[in-house]
Amino acid sequence: MNRKKVILSILMMVFLVVVGFVLPHLFKEKRGAKPAFPSTPTKEDAADTEQSQNKAALSFLDFDALEDFFSKGQIKTLQQEIQTYLADTGNTSVTSAQFLENKTVYPNASDISFSFQLSDASILPVYYNSTTGRFFYGEDRTPGTEEIKTYKQQTDEKLPILTTEEIELLPEGGYDDTKENEKQTSDQNITGEDKEVQP
Repeated sequence: MNRKKVILSILMMVFLVVVGFVLPHLFKEKRGAKPAFPSTPTKEDAADTEQSQNKAALSFLDFDALEDFFSKGQIKTLQQEIQTYLADTGNTSVTSAQFLENKTVYPNASDISFSFQLSDASILPVYYNSTTGRFFYGEDRTPGTEEIKTYKQQTDEKLPILTTEEIELLPEGGYDDTKENEKQTSDQNITGEDKEVQP
């Protein structure tokens, strides 16, 4: 009985391997290779290529100043969303967007209002909500993309790894006290005491 069960289980495994790996391969060969893209571009494809050309043509000026507020990944997301917003609103003639750092405003505790001057001399207000982590564009506050993005935390591998106790032991400046400094302060204390004792 046990031999029959072992032989049947081996045959069943071989059958499952054939069904799982060989049959899909045979079906692909029968269907033939389909072209990945259709040979004639559709209207949607033409619109996509036009939008991508418009996105490539848009230049961003003074966006380095945004690093005080956001990570590089968030700045890249902001640039992509500005391009998408301008394409959606029909501002295809815009060639550049300049960050106006001195026009940054904090309307409330959770929002930051940024201003960007476009190449057609108009101002694009962009609002950032810190509670949701999303950007909103224009006076009507059109939201950016709906997808939730997770940004990688930037770390410096050169810095030593310290525990909380080790950090608390460091002096305020972050440097270890040297023995020379301790000797100088003790010498000053001794000379100061001598001067006080002498009349």
